[in-house]
Amino acid sequence: ISWVPGNAWGLTIGAIQRNSPAAAAGLASGDTLVAIDGQRYDQFDGPDPMLNQLRGDAGKTVNLTIIGSGGQTRDITTTLRPPGRPSWKACSGSTI
Repeated sequence: ISWVPGNAWGLTIGAIQRNSPAAAAGLASGDTLVAIDGQRYDQFDGPDPMLNQLRGDAGKTVNLTIIGSGGQTRDITTTLRPPGRPSWKACSGSTI
């Protein structure tokens, strides 16, 4: 998790599993997740609030705001996998 100037706290993606919803949505290693369904994380509480929201939304379609490794911001819509079927791993080692 890191501060993204002008945005909020972001969760940097470390790895994407092939043929996963994350891969199909166009997420890539090095991308930073800065918002889930428009909710940004302005207070530093570690990665847990963002990870817990993603886990709580498992099986649902969500809008993710991503800042790519080149600095471009984009919104993607994807359906999160149910628990037990990880799609991507945060750099912190947490699997989503």
